[in-house]
Amino acid sequence: IYEDARAAWEYLTREREVAAGRIIIFGESLGGAPAIELAARVNPAGLIIQSSFTSAADVAAEVLPGAPRFLMRTKMDSVNKVGRLSCRKLFIHGRDDEVVPFKLGRKLFEAAAEPKEFFEVRGHHNDAYILGGKPYYDKIRQFIRECGL
Repeated sequence: IYEDARAAWEYLTREREVAAGRIIIFGESLGGAPAIELAARVNPAGLIIQSSFTSAADVAAEVLPGAPRFLMRTKMDSVNKVGRLSCRKLFIHGRDDEVVPFKLGRKLFEAAAEPKEFFEVRGHHNDAYILGGKPYYDKIRQFIRECGL
């Protein structure tokens, strides 16, 4: 999925000739990890992370408490990358997320460098955009404007 994110970026910037400063990367849930990785390698206008997590090991520890972390081959260690990102960032997370605990989304936000913003929505993992309603879409519109787009 990291390579897919990079391929999408290359397509937009090379094939479609979209300037990097006109692209906002959006990563939701598992997609937050490749979005953060990509943003660390390119220079987007902004980054939106919704319902994502600090690392694969942290999610596994929440789902399977007591499982040995050393067995995990996949790292998806976003928490140690997000602090290096200089672009504007918006983190969105549902308070009642049953898949990725709210506290992991909040911890990821706290590790991020400025400029950053956290937007808490009503809802669970897959319905934040529905239950968030107009305030959810208003926040995204505001973020896009703040990115100069």
